[in-house]
Amino acid sequence: AKEGIVFATGDGEKDDTNQLYYPWGLSIDQHDYLYVADHSSHRIQRFPLKKD
Repeated sequence: AKEGIVFATGDGEKDDTNQLYYPWGLSIDQHDYLYVADHSSHRIQRFPLKKD
């Protein structure tokens, strides 16, 4: 998860991209990014599924 970026956050806390607190939903887009909705951290994280 070190390659992930915080896409959206709403809790005012520090953006630790290497931790998920309570992942709730997953989605993959047409560009091969995985999106993880992290319920308890109030954010969505994006992770590349392919290396450039």
